[in-house]
Amino acid sequence: MDDTALEFARYTPTTGSRPEAENEIIADTKTLDAHSDILAYTYPADNDYSGVASAYVMFRGNGDIEVQLHQLLSETGYTCDTMGGSKEDGNYVIARVSPAYQSGTLTDNLPC
Repeated sequence: MDDTALEFARYTPTTGSRPEAENEIIADTKTLDAHSDILAYTYPADNDYSGVASAYVMFRGNGDIEVQLHQLLSETGYTCDTMGGSKEDGNYVIARVSPAYQSGTLTDNLPC
């Protein structure tokens, strides 16, 4: 997460420092204390989010958020179900636009 994402998610590191290099991450202490088998990626079998990497993306300005999301995924080499992707594809991600932002009413009055 960059500074904006950390602020948006209300994460404040209590020890260590924020990641600076591309190969650094930030993790909560429960994750760091957990054994690797707990973090196994089993989502396709049981819908458990352990081992799942999540990203929250915010776009500037107005416009169709789903179109912007599709453009971002396409430019970075990913696909999702609304782009015709399949869970069997190696580059498939689950990508959703929050219903709160689909109408545009929450974003229409925000400053750019």
